[in-house]
Amino acid sequence: MNIAVDIRSLMSEQRTGVGGYTYHLLENLFKLKSDHRFFLFYNSYHNVDIPSWSYENVEIISFNYPNKLLNLSVLLFGKPHLDKLITNKADIDNLDIFFAPNLNFTPLSEDVQFILTIHDLSFKYFPEFLTTKRKLGYKARRPEYQLRQADIILTPSENTKRDVNRTFNVQQQKIKKIYPAIDESKQQVTQRKVKEKYSLPSKFILFLGSLEPRKNVEGLLEGYLEADIDQEYKLIIAGASGWKNQKTKEKIEDIDNVEYIGYIEETEKPVLLGLADLFVYSSFYEGFGFPVLEAMAGSTPVITSERSSLPEVCESAAYLVDPRIKSEISKGMELILNNQQIYDSYTEAGTEQVEKFGWKRSAQKFLEVCSQVV
Repeated sequence: MNIAVDIRSLMSEQRTGVGGYTYHLLENLFKLKSDHRFFLFYNSYHNVDIPSWSYENVEIISFNYPNKLLNLSVLLFGKPHLDKLITNKADIDNLDIFFAPNLNFTPLSEDVQFILTIHDLSFKYFPEFLTTKRKLGYKARRPEYQLRQADIILTPSENTKRDVNRTFNVQQQKIKKIYPAIDESKQQVTQRKVKEKYSLPSKFILFLGSLEPRKNVEGLLEGYLEADIDQEYKLIIAGASGWKNQKTKEKIEDIDNVEYIGYIEETEKPVLLGLADLFVYSSFYEGFGFPVLEAMAGSTPVITSERSSLPEVCESAAYLVDPRIKSEISKGMELILNNQQIYDSYTEAGTEQVEKFGWKRSAQKFLEVCSQVV
């Protein structure tokens, strides 16, 4: 098969979320050494740092149109068809599949099968958590239309699969769940380097994620302040700055035992998660929730939400709370940090839970789905 993949999510230097999903899925697809040919598409008027792969069946297809002009053309005319641009430049007769690993501007002809990943429906369920610019961006991408046009819709969890089916009335057989995983092979920096760079305390509770309303950092702050735990446990907030967070940042600055350390490099994340005594991720909604698995892989016990996909991903390996109730977050901190036996049981359960997910399995299932539509 000739498979085109939209890799525009890999153009960002901060490769989190969709970018991480795209990179690791592709890396493991290529390692399977199949007979399929992959054409990796991106468009940028500026120089960007795209990963390079040295596989004979992988080809980068790039264009340098101004993105605003390209997107405007798509909005007004529904063209150019990306599959036709790719076939012309790659000098091939046809593409069998165009895979979009997230919602983007994706005009296609009727000659190609379209596989689309929907990670979550936060834009639909929690629009109040988005900036006006992000709301308009999602609207411009016309998710309802793309879901109708897609031949197969991939989701990272059963929860998102149900959400897509229920919210957009998409046929159940058209939606396929493929669990993603975490990358445990990445080269890591030393503990000493991470400790020194971020001036980490000897004991700390960690949150790692974008600083945005959906992540419920304010609820975490309130829960932390109420928790009856050793005062040596500081709260470290880490992750990209995000949006709609000025009030949250002000609260962080006002609390002595809380510190925001900003964006964390991919090589630093496993070390930081492993150094933490407890990881708390009381998000209101997640399509999958990579950070909870990454924390478990670092042998760090986890407190997370009983909402959306998080109970599905964690099962009984994490302490589940209602993110709206700060006393539940406090109780979880007290239970785990004040009882060594409970602490050890969540640590062990988390390590076992991580083994249920693997990128190689994800890649194999992706190819199985491809074979079903061609």
